[in-house]
Amino acid sequence: MTHFSWAILLTFLSCTGCVDQLSDDALEPNDTIEDATEITAGIPIDARANQGNSDVFKFEVDAEEILSIDVVSRGKDNCPGFSLIDSNELVLFKDARARCLRIGQPDIHDPTVEFQINDEDYFFQTKTTTSGYYYFTITEGRDADNIFPYSWDYRLTVTLE
Repeated sequence: MTHFSWAILLTFLSCTGCVDQLSDDALEPNDTIEDATEITAGIPIDARANQGNSDVFKFEVDAEEILSIDVVSRGKDNCPGFSLIDSNELVLFKDARARCLRIGQPDIHDPTVEFQINDEDYFFQTKTTTSGYYYFTITEGRDADNIFPYSWDYRLTVTLE
């Protein structure tokens, strides 16, 4: 490497601790199913997903309802993974790829769950089969380089019909 290349590399490496992760949102702690934030259908919430800190939400449903989940990007890094679990703890959707690029199918995708990506926004829809709490998890930064922390601001809306 030339002296110039080494200087750039050393400058970059010396600043890796310079960037602090953005503060959590007011919904924390909601990192596990046990600590899930309960949300009300039809009322949007604004939140932030920080790398390595999953956001888990729960909402009560009745059987045979149409459940829709809209996740709208509000800025910053956009590299989320999602999971949807029904009231019987059956995983209906899980997208835990090791990379941000969405190539191929999610890890688990029950055929009853419609999943759409619209630019930087995401949409899920399914007909509920059981009554009780469903859980939706957002995990940011699966393509993280562990040099700069990832954060993603989003608006989450759950609707039931």
